[in-house]
Amino acid sequence: MNAPIRFSKNAIDELEKLVRNNNPVLSTQKGELFISGILPLSAIKLKIGLDQYLAEIAHTKDRGVEIFNIVPCENSLFNIVINAPLTISDHKVMLAGKEVKIL
Repeated sequence: MNAPIRFSKNAIDELEKLVRNNNPVLSTQKGELFISGILPLSAIKLKIGLDQYLAEIAHTKDRGVEIFNIVPCENSLFNIVINAPLTISDHKVMLAGKEVKIL
């Protein structure tokens, strides 16, 4: 699989540290979301297959985040990088004040 964009080793290392040392901010049947407080990136550690996740997210209406911001990541503690600054509000994942559906 060739990811459309690549992240620096430092960015991946920071996200791996986040996943290794913290609890997810959101956990569902599909996966766990880790939001960085340092980088405008988030990591998803999947509980389902990557191909299944990508197929489901591609068909999710009103997901609130562009598909090109959802980047597969191989050989890491997580499977997906969200290339956008996410936040959590009232148990909802938000991007620029709007709810997003990524898990």
